[in-house]
Amino acid sequence: MKKMLVLLTLGACAGSHAADGQPYRDQVAKMHCGAASYTLKSTCKSSGDPMELNDCKPQTLAIDNAGARRSTTLPELPRELVAEVRASRGGLQDLFVVAWGCSKAGGAPMATLHYSFGGGSGEHSEAWSHYDKAGKLFVKEPKLTPDEVKAVERSFKKVPSIMPGS
Repeated sequence: MKKMLVLLTLGACAGSHAADGQPYRDQVAKMHCGAASYTLKSTCKSSGDPMELNDCKPQTLAIDNAGARRSTTLPELPRELVAEVRASRGGLQDLFVVAWGCSKAGGAPMATLHYSFGGGSGEHSEAWSHYDKAGKLFVKEPKLTPDEVKAVERSFKKVPSIMPGS
């Protein structure tokens, strides 16, 4: 029953995201962490309502490190987490980066992207992906100490996304 309520809630929101007539707008956020520079592009229509999610196309992330550039469509998560999310909800297309930050883990810089499907408390409704000082995705989630988790959370800054008002 709990899963059905989560799915019904998501289904009810899906068709009413964007205000009629609002254009899609590209918004770009940039962050430096370690030797890498990150550029996140979000293309969204504003919902026009603080209680409704924005309507967004898949986000893209470009990572520059010492002249090498890599671009990807998000979400980008470790394989194990991808499998868990698919097993619990069936897809990744609803996860959007809503915040990101740069902190330290094991004494080295680490960039973290915080994904959400826009609220709710369903299993895997949120996820984090971590990148090392050179901008390479950790293929396994790093084991963070409680202090490192707090540092990650303190470093988060909102980015343009599905969240209203962003």
